[in-house]
This record gives sequence, structure tokens and C-alpha cells, in this order.
Amino acid sequence: MPQPIGIRRGKLMGRNSYASTLKKAAKEQEQKNQRRLAHQSAEESKARIEELKSAHKACSTPIDWRALAASLPPVPVQRTHWAERSADRRNRLLSLFDVPSAQSPSMLFAVTEDSNRFHSEQKSFHAEALEHADSVALAKGILRGDSESYLRVLQEAHTDSIARLGEIESNFQVRSPHLVEVNITAQGSAILPTEVQTLTSTGKLSTKVIPRIQFIELYQDYVCSWVLRLAREVHALLPVKAVLLTAYSADGFPAPTPVLSTIIHRKQLEGLPFETLDPSDALDGLQTRTNFKASRRTGAFQPIVAFSSSDVYFTEPVSSLQSTIEIAKQVLEDLE
Repeated sequence: MPQPIGIRRGKLMGRNSYASTLKKAAKEQEQKNQRRLAHQSAEESKARIEELKSAHKACSTPIDWRALAASLPPVPVQRTHWAERSADRRNRLLSLFDVPSAQSPSMLFAVTEDSNRFHSEQKSFHAEALEHADSVALAKGILRGDSESYLRVLQEAHTDSIARLGEIESNFQVRSPHLVEVNITAQGSAILPTEVQTLTSTGKLSTKVIPRIQFIELYQDYVCSWVLRLAREVHALLPVKAVLLTAYSADGFPAPTPVLSTIIHRKQLEGLPFETLDPSDALDGLQTRTNFKASRRTGAFQPIVAFSSSDVYFTEPVSSLQSTIEIAKQVLEDLE
């Protein structure tokens, strides 16, 4: 018997209402996802820019070369008979209960186990001893002011950490036991973002081209941050008194051209609040040559005359007598 029209219409309206609710919920969820993705993209854009200006906040752990030079070698490995003695004790215990010999531990297996353990530990000892001897020799070279030892430390640190953290090409030159020169080349246009993403008042994602002046300011902070980072690295790794750093740029020039040069002494570096400082302002307070400020008006970087090692003056002159005494002491230690 056919149902009344009113009942069928009620069921149909119910189905439409349910489908409408599902559609509305799906639309709201899609909007939430879009707002979440927009917020995530804006935060990632902001974080990327902050990361480009914060290389100076990290640094390698300082090395105590005197302590390393005086460190003791690893203790030689002694042959042990743990497995053999354990098997012997178990065999004697089992013999008291007339346990069949087939169930007793194998002495041959125990002896082999002890031998394998000894050879493995001896191999590790030899590797550790060689590494220790190399570290001590390197430390003594550093304390003598040996330029080859200096370069080795800088190159290994560059390979292990610095080169993987940024797109900065760096070259180190040891001018004296108290001065290292670093030349860096920054690929600004190829590395720095040309667009920035932000959220609108309605929560939508907005992508805009970074104005030229702001791009120049970001490039300046990027270069200054890496200059400070490399200065920190050299002072942490080597007992130098000062670091001479020159930054080169190829943007707007036919060849890499110096756009910043600075001399940073150890005591100056120790007084900087790296977590909160502005890298450009920090270098302005040091012995620095740069023409970034002029470039903000012209829209292009301006070349500068870089410092040379002859421009570096130490506030605490190195005593030649003291240096001679230290070298003589080191020679005596090497002969012992």
C-alpha cells in the first residue's frame, strides 16, 4: 500500500538536511586545513629568514690544546680468561651431580671466545692509541704555532660543520700564530629568498616580492652573521689573538668583490651577546669597513678596500722572549 505523500516528503527532507550538514562540515574542515597550511607556510617563511640571520648564534666547543697535549694515552688491553674460567667453574659444579659431559660447557669454545674478545679489544685499543697520538701531535703543533696544524684544524672544522650549515665559501690563511685571515664569498641572490609569505587579517596566505631595500638589508645581516660565526669558530678552535675577515660578493659585479672587511680581537668577541645582538650593528661597533649603508640608497653593493694583515695591531704585544721560552719548553717536551 503506498505511503502518504507527507511521510515520503519528510524522509526526503531529512536526507537532504543530513547531506547538507555533511557538506557544510566538510567545507569547514577544508577551510581549517587551508588556514592551518597558510599559518604553517607563513611561519616557515619567517623562520627561514631568521635562520639566515642567526648563523652567529652557534659555535664549536672551544679546545683546550694544553690539556690535550698533556693527556695520557689509552690503557693497553690485558688478555682475560672470563669465558674459560666460567666454563671451568660450571663443569666442576655439574660434575658433582653426575651431569653427562655432553651437557657441559665446551672449554674449546670458551677459549675461542676469550681469544676473539681479546683481539677485538686490542684492535680498538690500537685505533684509539693512534688517534690519541695524532691528537697529541696536533696539539703540540698548535701550541708551537705551526701553520700546517692551524690549517688542518680549520679545514677539518669547515668540512665537519661549517660547510654543511650554509652556502658560504671560505678560505683560511694563517698569517702568524696570533692571526688568521678568512675570506668568504656569499652567494646572496642564489641563496636568499626573493619572496616572503605572511598571513592576511582573514587568515589567508599572502606572497609578496621582498622590496629591494629589504633584500639588501637581509643580505647584509646574512653576511655579517656568517662573518661573526667564522670569527667565533676560529677563536674557539685556535689560540689566536685576532681574526681578519673579508666578505666578497658577486652580485652586481663581474667578479667577487670585497664588500665588508673587519678585524675581530678575542676580547671584543667575548663581550658580545650573541643570542640577542643584531649582526650588522655588532660589526658597526668593531673595526669594520663596509659600504652597505650607501648601497641601500643606490640598490647595489659598493666595493671597499679590504684590510690587510699589516692593519692588525695587538693590544697586548707578543713578547719575543716569552715566545722563545714557550718554544724551548715545547722542544724539551718533544725530546722526552
